[in-house]
Amino acid sequence: MPALREAEGGKNKDDTPPGACEARRRKAEGEQDRAKRDTSSFIPHPWILRPLLEVKRNEIEAYAKARTLQWIEDDSNADSRYDRNFLRNELLPRLETRFPAYRETLSRASRNLADYSELAEDLAALDARAFKDGMIPVESLRGLSDARALNLLRRLFASRGLPMPNRTRLEEAMRQCRAAGADSEVHVSFGSHGLRCFRGQVGIVEESGPMPADWYTQWDGRRELLLPGGLGMLRARSALGEGIAARHFAQQGVTVRGRSGGERMRPADHRPRRTLKNLLQETAVPPWERERMPLLFIGDALAWVPGIGAAAEFRAASDEQGIVPEWKR
Repeated sequence: MPALREAEGGKNKDDTPPGACEARRRKAEGEQDRAKRDTSSFIPHPWILRPLLEVKRNEIEAYAKARTLQWIEDDSNADSRYDRNFLRNELLPRLETRFPAYRETLSRASRNLADYSELAEDLAALDARAFKDGMIPVESLRGLSDARALNLLRRLFASRGLPMPNRTRLEEAMRQCRAAGADSEVHVSFGSHGLRCFRGQVGIVEESGPMPADWYTQWDGRRELLLPGGLGMLRARSALGEGIAARHFAQQGVTVRGRSGGERMRPADHRPRRTLKNLLQETAVPPWERERMPLLFIGDALAWVPGIGAAAEFRAASDEQGIVPEWKR
């Protein structure tokens, strides 16, 4: 039986071709996805080691029989209704009669593909230096070849723990983003998430709808508030001289709801009262965020807006305890 090569510390101890060790191991199914979802603590995830991947079955059986070893045969291995068994039991034996060296050829191709995949990851990591707050400047996409631009967009999906999108649709998204003007908005849906372009920045946004028009609730600022429709949550932190003065929460109470139109706000003492629409445009809040964001009201007056902050008449003084709302999506 051919001697098995060993790898230690991620480096080959002999002349094993680069990428061969990667082909002989993989993460257990589901572990990678779970790792992306669970970022609260580090939990090592197991690897499945496949040291005999390049050894033929008949060689393994001959080795075991020569040493009178016993093994358990899975009955399902003979069921060719499964694609994997169909390949192993029916297609590959016929392929071997015509191309005896096909195993070595496919193994070599697999190692080459593993190398190319690693190079693509390295290149995406270099290009991802253009990321800022999880967004890619459109100019960065325009300055890359098609292959590198697609590779960078895939990196954007991977950074959010999302499945890789269909190539044709991703190419269309790339084309639209590259062609977008300074004031253009691009939206290409990929199921639960959409790729959007606004003011020269490309990012991935969860495809949730607007804040329900009839939804509102009271909030004391002390507990986390789960918003409807998958729109995230509101939480708050205490800070001296920041946010809404805590006395307003205690005396009048705060109502949370979405936009209904016509809201006005004075963002600073020295500035006039402005429409919320104009303020959101001035602060470059993306259009898809404007209908989703939670607004805080004290009485009938708009008191706080994500990305803008507290209205001047409700803001905590420099020596006053304040409550700073935070919208987590």
